Amino acid sequence: MRQKYSLARVLFIFLIGGLGVQAFASERTPTISVLPFADNNQAAASQSYGRVIATMFSTHLRNETNFIVLEPGVQQKARVLLSGEVSVVGSQIQIDARLVSAATGDVVVSEYAEVKSQAELRAEISKLAKAIEDKYLRQWMGDLQIIVLPTEGEVYLNEQFAGKSSLAKPLRLDNMLEGKYSLRVLAGGYQKYEQDIQVAPRTLQNVQVTLQSLPGSIRIESEPSEATVFINGQNMGKTPYSLASIAQGNYNIELQAENFKPFKKTINVQSGQLSELKAKMEVILGSLFVQSNPPNAQVFMNENFMGLAPLLLENVKPGTTPVALRLKDFSEHRENANILPGRKTEINTSMNRQTGRLTIVSSQHGLSVKIAGESETVLEAPFHKQILNAGEYKLTISKPRYHDNTYFITIKPDEEFRFETELKLKPGRISFVKADQIPTDVFINNEYKGKASGMNLEIPEGEHEILLRNWFSEKKWRVQINADETETISLQEFTQNSSFSWWGALGAVLIAIPIYFAGQR
Repeated sequence: MRQKYSLARVLFIFLIGGLGVQAFASERTPTISVLPFADNNQAAASQSYGRVIATMFSTHLRNETNFIVLEPGVQQKARVLLSGEVSVVGSQIQIDARLVSAATGDVVVSEYAEVKSQAELRAEISKLAKAIEDKYLRQWMGDLQIIVLPTEGEVYLNEQFAGKSSLAKPLRLDNMLEGKYSLRVLAGGYQKYEQDIQVAPRTLQNVQVTLQSLPGSIRIESEPSEATVFINGQNMGKTPYSLASIAQGNYNIELQAENFKPFKKTINVQSGQLSELKAKMEVILGSLFVQSNPPNAQVFMNENFMGLAPLLLENVKPGTTPVALRLKDFSEHRENANILPGRKTEINTSMNRQTGRLTIVSSQHGLSVKIAGESETVLEAPFHKQILNAGEYKLTISKPRYHDNTYFITIKPDEEFRFETELKLKPGRISFVKADQIPTDVFINNEYKGKASGMNLEIPEGEHEILLRNWFSEKKWRVQINADETETISLQEFTQNSSFSWWGALGAVLIAIPIYFAGQR
């Protein structure tokens, strides 16, 4: 393979190549003076092409080459002189240029070009300037060929990439400035090759590079880390583990870690390559047994429903696992189960009933509240936020001399059930005894209640006026009636001591009149 550097790049590489370059620096970048070009015919002279072309050469040699261009007044200091002739033939402009040694007068380089119009003239002068420099420097240039064995390698000269080389396609570099170069060759799986080489002018330098293969390397990682590494049965340390140099071949790898099954694998190590093993070890599973009191609590693991307690869960991954037990009307139970490899972990919990609050408000005091539900409790009301288990209850509120109130309520978790209650006072009673001798009318608070014989009256607690009246007498007095008590009144004495009165006379008349009229018939 042949590769031709641009002249500027070759010169740059050479200038940084070593001390040998400095000795010839003034010769390889010489001073130059551009002389006026001669007009060879009248057509050229009429356009002053010689002067114009000389000026163009000065510009392009100064800007585009490594020559140091001197002004015409100091041309005696120049190492080389550029001169030539210009002819116009038909529509073409012909240019002959010569580079002459100022010391010997010898023509060092000569170049020729022709253009068809003035518009092409400057571009052609630029090409000629570079061609003259190229030929001038060739007296210090040689060629280099590099062959890389046993594989293709990347070639670097003075840290600059020069190309790729192999036995089948050697790297050929022509027109390189003489001097010392640092050579470096890289190839995957092989050791880096480095040496200094010398390029001589006008010669072909052949360099053969034989690369040495690199040993392989191993990198072993595991999940979990800190697993013990065995290579062909030999304990090598803990993961992550690296071995930078190991011969090519097959190796038996075994990883061991507590609570995990052994991991085994054979890996192939290639020369110059990294063999990586990332092992995910299989954990030894455990089990979990869950019981609840009362039973049939729902069991959740990581918020996933697993079944009803009592429950045995097998093949559970070791570690800390959140477990929740849920049962209606009971508070949720949560705990973290520590699952151990190859062992059974047990959870045995008593569920706590969910609770709510009961408040009974009343203007009456000393009320007795019997709460019937899962058990029976008696409390004194009124009370505020009595804690009860969630559920349904029957409440019986009572007080001596008052009617009972009965309620059916539902206590909800974390809520308050609140209500007001008032008991109604029971009435008192009046019972009339021994009232069957003379019919007697009974008036309570001026309201006729009926005949006293066998009468039992319920009336509100308090003082009441009683009036007894028969044919012969009447009696009025006030009596205190207490709630849920019976006031017994005997009429025996009242009827025995009864005397004839105007009421009695009136009664006798009312009875006699019908009898009289009946006799007249």
